[in-house]
Amino acid sequence: MKTPIYIILLFIFSIVSCNAQSPVLPLYNQNEIINGAYYKDTENELDKFVGTWINTNGNTSLTVIFEKKLQVYNDEWYEDLLIGEYRYTVNGREIVNTFLDLNIADPNYHSIAGNEIIFKNDRPSCSECTPTERRILMFFDDSDPQRKHLSSYLAIRYVDVNGLEKIEAKLVSIGTTATLEGSPTEPRVPYGDYVLVKQ
Repeated sequence: MKTPIYIILLFIFSIVSCNAQSPVLPLYNQNEIINGAYYKDTENELDKFVGTWINTNGNTSLTVIFEKKLQVYNDEWYEDLLIGEYRYTVNGREIVNTFLDLNIADPNYHSIAGNEIIFKNDRPSCSECTPTERRILMFFDDSDPQRKHLSSYLAIRYVDVNGLEKIEAKLVSIGTTATLEGSPTEPRVPYGDYVLVKQ
């Protein structure tokens, strides 16, 4: 007995569909993690941060480059991710420069990385933000071996003032692990607030 071709095609299509049914969920829905799901930047929240941004304050300068990575797998689920590297100078002298790390293929190994959507009263709070305004919270690492005990967050807010694009950033500590006496208490980029202008 011959099997009609449409039955074979239907069977193949159903197998492919079953294997591809991992749900696609928006980034801001990460309070309920589903293994194998894809947490997608459905509203393009990360796109506005992509590019090169500079803060100049007296004799210091902080330059950050952000890139968006799509469908990054973290061994449990897939997610769109914002990654970044930075350069910090004082009096024209380079204190730290991680720009070469932009070439690292694995999106999980960057000095700045994250995608957590946060709001006005989420830590670190934002008094200027509207109640529904979304910011991005990211991990911030200093590659200096003497500072590996530091854990830091970078919270970023996008602002457009008459076509001048800015990021208002807060670099904050989230704690430390056990350290030797006299170990550094801050990353080489000092904790605090930064306003970076798009280049």
